[in-house]
Amino acid sequence: MYIGSHGYDHYWLNTLDPDEQRREIDLSIEFLLHVGARADSWIMSYPYGAYDELMFPMLRERGCRVGLSTEVRIADLAHDHALALPRLDTNDLPKRATAAPSEWTRAVSR
Repeated sequence: MYIGSHGYDHYWLNTLDPDEQRREIDLSIEFLLHVGARADSWIMSYPYGAYDELMFPMLRERGCRVGLSTEVRIADLAHDHALALPRLDTNDLPKRATAAPSEWTRAVSR
């Protein structure tokens, strides 16, 4: 299991000014350290998928390597920005091993 950041107070990060964004990120890094996770190479899963590109330098300076949005699709690592990757939620995938293939499991098997 991987523990990454989801902000500290779960705010819509794109609604905060840069100082508030910095506080959210720094407090979430402190939490990662407190639970024994790495803080030199970590992942941010943006609360509500809300971010803005002005955050990217501050995230990079603090060791963030990947940022996950709520855009539902398989990431294209050759073209998508590492700090704004789409993702699949567990709710987008079949719930049982015997389930019929979904749009996403068919896409991966191609």
